[in-house]
Amino acid sequence: VSRDGSTLVSAALDGTVCLWEAGSGRLRGRFRHGSGWPADWGVEGYRTTSRKMTARLFPDGGQVVTWGSDGRFRTWSALDGSPIGKALDPGFDVSDFALSPDGSQIACVAPNRPGLLLDVAEGGAAATVPLARRSPHWVRFLPDGRSLVVGEEPGPEVISLAAGRPSVLNMPHKPHIS
Repeated sequence: VSRDGSTLVSAALDGTVCLWEAGSGRLRGRFRHGSGWPADWGVEGYRTTSRKMTARLFPDGGQVVTWGSDGRFRTWSALDGSPIGKALDPGFDVSDFALSPDGSQIACVAPNRPGLLLDVAEGGAAATVPLARRSPHWVRFLPDGRSLVVGEEPGPEVISLAAGRPSVLNMPHKPHIS
């Protein structure tokens, strides 16, 4: 959902991304994440262990970022669905991702590995993010963009990115959270 609540984005396993007017439910436009996907379950020979398709609107609502089973993040114009920049490859099967409040970074997590920050403008990895535990389910930026919240068992952890070296605040919680 865009910040102003006017636009929704949805993604389907066939790679189709749709933009909707939230008030009327009218389809504003649609495009596909990658050519040939999912018939071969990958683009350029990359295959993940799962079949996924996820889309998020940039904070300003003008762009969409997608991640699919081809293992790459792609950025698109929310106005006409045209691709913007080059695809970003995190190098692993992503469990979840979040856009920073200013849209400059993508934080992504996956089991049994550190988190990763990708630089949207530069097209590559900006930093790794050590996690206290190894089973992240989701990730979100805090509104100031200087911290991440990562949902894991037995509870979420808040990771400060501002100090140049992440510091972790664990918040145990039972039973399972989501």
